[in-house]
Amino acid sequence: MGLGALADVVAPERVVGVPAGDVIGLTAHSAEVEPGSVFFAIPGGTHDGWTFVPEAASRGAVAVVAVVGLAFLLGRRRGKKETTYVEIRRV
Repeated sequence: MGLGALADVVAPERVVGVPAGDVIGLTAHSAEVEPGSVFFAIPGGTHDGWTFVPEAASRGAVAVVAVVGLAFLLGRRRGKKETTYVEIRRV
């Protein structure tokens, strides 16, 4: 599935970057990211997923999905410029 089509399905609040490219997988573990993966930066009990955004981007994440406000998203944008950042509502 293309990243643009996936973004249409999840109906994000905001998108920073161009949602382009094919999605080959979804993961919340940065060590599992392969080129074309979407990385979910999920806050946890011990670590915040944002800590691992640079690693996920360097491993080829086509997008990072996070539940954050846009100001936080833009202020904390890390990683490669080619990585798209997607803000979703907390569900």
